[in-house]
Amino acid sequence: MHAKDFGGAGRSFLGGAGQVGVAYAMRWKVSDDSGSADPLSRGNRNRVYGIGPSVAMPVFAKGGLVGLVSATCQIEFGARANFEANVFIVGSTLAKLHERP
Repeated sequence: MHAKDFGGAGRSFLGGAGQVGVAYAMRWKVSDDSGSADPLSRGNRNRVYGIGPSVAMPVFAKGGLVGLVSATCQIEFGARANFEANVFIVGSTLAKLHERP
């Protein structure tokens, strides 16, 4: 079984439409392997942590449609029985805004 925690802290700009901040991730294993697991990996409860910058901002707004782009870069560290990597994630969102009744 694995446990995960993701989050961060940031600041809004452009009237709340954009955000910039720091994101973090923590992943760790909380149980031993069972079954046909490799004998060398038994008892190795792996873990890894990551932290880095994150930004999200609107790229267009037309009528009720809004397009957003986000990017996060995380540098991993503290790995035990696991690989470390630098992770770069780019995402996009297309949203249709509705007026409240």
